[in-house]
Amino acid sequence: TASGDLEIKDVIGNIAVKTASGDIEGGNLKGTMTVKSASGDIELKGLTGSIDVKTASGEIELQGLTVMSDSVIKTASGEIDVKLKEGAKHNLTLISASGDVVLDYDGKSLKGLFEFSARKSSGEIISPETFQKSEETERHGQKYLVKSFSIGGDSPKIILKTSSGTIELKK
Repeated sequence: TASGDLEIKDVIGNIAVKTASGDIEGGNLKGTMTVKSASGDIELKGLTGSIDVKTASGEIELQGLTVMSDSVIKTASGEIDVKLKEGAKHNLTLISASGDVVLDYDGKSLKGLFEFSARKSSGEIISPETFQKSEETERHGQKYLVKSFSIGGDSPKIILKTSSGTIELKK
């Protein structure tokens, strides 16, 4: 849709949803999902599958996510809040250029390589685990903190990034 809100529920299969300006809401979705909004919030509950969720300007909230293959959740300006239904078994990337990033394992065990990146001057990293590696890098003239830890091997790879905001991993 060019301008307007979308709602999608109870769908199994290949799911592609796109709006230029409007919110996207939905639930009980299973399959390969591509959800994009140029300007608008995305709120989805009860997701199982491969997830590609992006918005240029808006918040992303995903509740009850089961990742079945490598997945990416990204916003240029807005918060990302993801609560997993099951621990991630595949690579998962959450990126906000300007906004907080929260990944909640909802009591599930952490497993894999967890990598966090935040701009040193305007970002914060919060984790329930002690970091095994911490370094400072420079990108586009800005200094970034990159911290990581591994539990039970380096797979899956969980990447959480923000330039301006707080990254938080919850157990």
